Amino acid sequence: MTEKARPVAIVTGGRRGIGLGIARALAVSGFDIAITGIGDAEGVAPVIAELGMLGARVIFQRADLADLSGHQATLDAVVAEFGRIDCLVNNAGIAPVVRGDFLDLKPENFDTIIGVNLRGTVFFTQVVLKAMLAGEAQSPRSIVNITSVSAAMTSPERLDYCMSKAGLASFSQGLALRLAETGIAVFEVRPGIIRSDMTAGVSSKYDGLIADGLVPMRRWGSPATSGISSRASPAENSASPPARSSRLMGVYRSVGCETALSGCEIFPSPRVQPENWPSPRSRVEGTWLTRGKGRQPVGGDTRHLT
Repeated sequence: MTEKARPVAIVTGGRRGIGLGIARALAVSGFDIAITGIGDAEGVAPVIAELGMLGARVIFQRADLADLSGHQATLDAVVAEFGRIDCLVNNAGIAPVVRGDFLDLKPENFDTIIGVNLRGTVFFTQVVLKAMLAGEAQSPRSIVNITSVSAAMTSPERLDYCMSKAGLASFSQGLALRLAETGIAVFEVRPGIIRSDMTAGVSSKYDGLIADGLVPMRRWGSPATSGISSRASPAENSASPPARSSRLMGVYRSVGCETALSGCEIFPSPRVQPENWPSPRSRVEGTWLTRGKGRQPVGGDTRHLT
């Protein structure tokens, strides 16, 4: 009997942080993985070896997400190696070039963060989706966008980052509706404050803020938690209703609906039927999420992230 081929996932920015946490979880779940990023192959060798020990066949494709002209070549390399793509995890992103007052924000710095977090992600997704739609589905297929609580919670000293994530959140909603009839599911995951390379430079600041109650559970999130939260999305049955919401490990993941982590709100899209909603008051990571008419703040808390 022929062994069934393993599904294949692309994880952008998968060599460290949240991306690596997701890659590990996907490997454990039976995926082969293509990691993309701007690092060199030699530096990624330990990651490839680690994921290989989890049973995955792994390749690294050096790629600059901001360079749209290289997207097709990245895709072609992955397809040449694996012959298929079942899941795209849009994880790669960058922090603000400079944190500071909006009045001092330079256009070139704004363009840099938008070029990676939004523009590059959107158009790489377009290239991958065209290839996915051109072939027959061999297993459930999905797009997973890793955004941030900053898509909804403002940070005055890094508005450029917040805008990039809010744009990606909006893209997730629209893409879910566009693909609803194709069987390709779209998920958005909004991590909170995650201990990673991106937050290393401000870790002491957030240690204090978390201790003072910025996060209800008074602890950092981890890349491993993000990976566990994301890994079930690609494994969904493609015949499932496209507008279903589910609770997994304290994270709401949904198709055709915004996704919520602690500190966020959850808003149903027009295609989400009431019977598929979470319970009217759902406890997630120590924060109450309330649904109803309009956008209601979580627990009355209108604090911003700094």
